[in-house]
Order: sequence, then C-alpha cells, then structure tokens
Amino acid sequence: MRLSGHDGNPVSVDMLMMEDIVLDRLNAAAWWAPKGRAGESEDFVWAKALILIGGESLDRNALRRRAETENELSGLLEKAFSEADEIKDETEKGPMR
Repeated sequence: MRLSGHDGNPVSVDMLMMEDIVLDRLNAAAWWAPKGRAGESEDFVWAKALILIGGESLDRNALRRRAETENELSGLLEKAFSEADEIKDETEKGPMR
C-alpha cells in the first residue's frame, strides 16, 4: 500500500510506521532513561538502529518537524541521526586491514 508522504510524494506504509516507531523510542528514552542519560538508553539504541535500517527511505526532515512538536525530541533525534551516519560510514569503509 502506498500513501502520500509529508511532501506529497508516494511513501510506503512501512516507512511511515518506522518513523512513528523511531519517535516512540525517542519518547521512551526521553521519559524513562535516568536524567541526562537518554542518549545511552536501549530505547535510543533502537531508534538509531531503525534509522540505519530505514536509510535513505526515511524522511529525516519530516522526523525533524515531528520531533520539534513531540516533547522536544530534536536533540535526541539529531544525536541518533549523527550516530547512525557514523555507523553507516564505518560499515561502508569495510574492515580495517
């Protein structure tokens, strides 16, 4: 099934659901991790993993807009994007010899 995304382009339901789950995990990290440790929680790790799995199919700008309105998750989202990108870059380089 295909729907229109935030920019009017077609997007799969799976990607919309994945975006929802990313924000859900960030919400859990923000609310349930010890103060100042949200970026180290299992929920944060799950959000980062979903960002890696979603790759270029995730609408990062839409996630950013939603993170601003959903309990101020912008900082955690940017941290997850950054760490996911670092992992992707390291993976693409391959093993060190």
